[in-house]
Amino acid sequence: MPLQKHDEELEFLSHQSASHGGLSNTYACPKLSSAKIPKLSPECPRLEFGPPKGVAKKTKVVTVGIHGDEIAPLYALNELFQTGFLSNNWTRDHCLMYPFTGSNTNHLLDERIVFILGNPKAVSMNRRFVDVNLNRIFKPSLMSMETGDLFFKETHEMSRIQEIAMAIEECDEFLDLHSTSSPSPPFAIPGDSSRSRELAISLSVDFVIENLAKVIEGTTIDYANRLGKICCCVECGEHTNRKTIETAKELILQFISGDRTPRAKEVISCSSSQCLCKGFKFARDIHAFQRVDADELIATDDLGEIRCPFRDSYIIMPSSNHILGEEAWFWGVPKQ
Repeated sequence: MPLQKHDEELEFLSHQSASHGGLSNTYACPKLSSAKIPKLSPECPRLEFGPPKGVAKKTKVVTVGIHGDEIAPLYALNELFQTGFLSNNWTRDHCLMYPFTGSNTNHLLDERIVFILGNPKAVSMNRRFVDVNLNRIFKPSLMSMETGDLFFKETHEMSRIQEIAMAIEECDEFLDLHSTSSPSPPFAIPGDSSRSRELAISLSVDFVIENLAKVIEGTTIDYANRLGKICCCVECGEHTNRKTIETAKELILQFISGDRTPRAKEVISCSSSQCLCKGFKFARDIHAFQRVDADELIATDDLGEIRCPFRDSYIIMPSSNHILGEEAWFWGVPKQ
């Protein structure tokens, strides 16, 4: 991305972050005259649409802002609301007319749609997390208030995990939207089931990465997968890229509509990750989904050289935000 454009988009997103989810003047969407335009924000971190729980035939849950610096999907959702998405007679307890065109959407009148801002405090601070990474603690051993680790019990993120976990437990389909710290095409990470993979393939992404949900423990998708939910996480693109917002909008509409027409371009498999250790440094410029071959030097750290252990591999999610103990990147191989 040209530096000037990157700076403009960073300023755009930083401006919105400072206003807790508001739309910037530069990129403002057409606004409705109604005073009842819904808006997900740190002040209002949950919105529900459609029939109430127990009446709805299906519940779909969408989470954004699980990481507080991944704000593009949040603004995508609020821009959709500004242009009329789910705004006709919207309430928490009544069916809605959905403003889709070109497809049969009558079934949506029976569905409950829940949107959750995962980490409102971290979003307000424009930080990845407050105390601990929320997307690594969806583990039964940590979530139990009786037996969980005392340190985690006292963190801010534990105050959020119960609501999010309950929403996942109650839903039929779950979509978790993220963005990346470095430039990346959009890609989907489905759960293990064939219906989760069908969901992922129906989304407008460049890659579907199978098995990655099992490689990273303690994520929302790991939790939903263990519960047998139809679930998918999508990395929509780089945090500060305007295109990431447009991609997230498209993904939200596709998920809510229930249209399972295949759209993904390529399916690859992930089996392992590279841990980021002390002294880590990339040996050369690395970009997302870069193809590398066996024994190519990728990075170094205090333990020595890090070389590719596979033939014809992909570098998935190379981190530009180096956090010790987290993943420097993931290894992917073309699906056979």
